[in-house]
Amino acid sequence: MAIVAIVGKSVSGRKLFLRDTMLKLFEIASMTVSQSKDHLDLPQVHAINVIRTILHDSDVAEESQSFISDAFELCISGISSTYFPIRNCSVMLFSVLVSKSLGGNVIRRFFTI
Repeated sequence: MAIVAIVGKSVSGRKLFLRDTMLKLFEIASMTVSQSKDHLDLPQVHAINVIRTILHDSDVAEESQSFISDAFELCISGISSTYFPIRNCSVMLFSVLVSKSLGGNVIRRFFTI
């Protein structure tokens, strides 16, 4: 994804750029859905998916740790949305957050039959 490549670039000011990017993405993801008949392109869905990708990326793992709690809050509000695409991407974000918070090995051991 292009945004991850840009924020993951090893340059001075990367942390500030990542912070500004994440704040803008959280702002877009938290917008209310307009009441038009056509909901095919929801910017909230794109913002949540980009947040998920950034949080999942190992190149910016350390810098993105400070956004974990905000992302959990976004998931909780997104899961209660009346729009399926927002609920769906919120659940996918939740999956990444649980994996980041608990560690992938803990989750695999827990769900191994």
